[in-house]
Amino acid sequence: MVEKKISIYGEADVQTPLNSDILVVEVGNTYAVLLVKSIGKNTVNAFEYFEFNKAIADWYEIFYQLRMHSKILDRSYNDTRVFYNLPNTVVMPFAQYKPESAEVYLNAIHGNIEKSIVRTDEVFSTIELSIIYSIGKSLYDMVNSNLMMISSKHSYSKIIEEVLRSNKSAGGVFMKVQFYNQLMVIVVMNSGKLQFIQTYSYQIVDDVLYYILNVVQQFQLPIENMMVEVAGLVNANSSELNYLQKIFPKISFDTNITDHSFKDISKEYPLHYFSPFINLLL
Repeated sequence: MVEKKISIYGEADVQTPLNSDILVVEVGNTYAVLLVKSIGKNTVNAFEYFEFNKAIADWYEIFYQLRMHSKILDRSYNDTRVFYNLPNTVVMPFAQYKPESAEVYLNAIHGNIEKSIVRTDEVFSTIELSIIYSIGKSLYDMVNSNLMMISSKHSYSKIIEEVLRSNKSAGGVFMKVQFYNQLMVIVVMNSGKLQFIQTYSYQIVDDVLYYILNVVQQFQLPIENMMVEVAGLVNANSSELNYLQKIFPKISFDTNITDHSFKDISKEYPLHYFSPFINLLL
């Protein structure tokens, strides 16, 4: 079953069925997010967040229910930007990437990827990276049959660009942890360079702590001095946050949302809930 957890609507309710606004969609194996960005005012007019259990529903059923429950998808869009937050991903230096070997890289790390579409994104900033990822064919088909005028990327491309743009790792080690429904992405930057990025599935608090501390141990990160930033769907008074605040003295939330109109219509929720999704628009 698909469940709408958050719905926020501004002026999008009164706009025409076919419009020039931008539809942004992020989809992972446990959630989907829909945002509408107004071109004229450069603000987010509508936001919907859904959760689902991929183990008991196929992508056809998930998209059918998304359409049933979404007010955003009642309209059509000339510009739709889809971000896949999927775990079967390899990030490597652009200079070492060979397009003909994309499937080889994925198979070597994640095993057989039959019945998948392989894509590669490129990040050109202070560092040049290739992001190779696979999309299950059934998900790919559902996205392309339900949405119009699509361009797509992996979510890692925006996560990495945002961390690089913020320049928070210029003076040392910086870790960012983004929470989704039973998923989290851990990013580690060291002196402006990407050291690590990976997606983890979790069920309980112990899982969260185990994965984060395992990364700290693996890369021998300086707990006392490193900056840790948390974003996404995690409560400030949750058990996982309470434990992390005891471990990392320099921990904070990502609340850097400059869209004041969206702040006004979303004030029922903490700002850090939305920063991973608003950053997709930057």
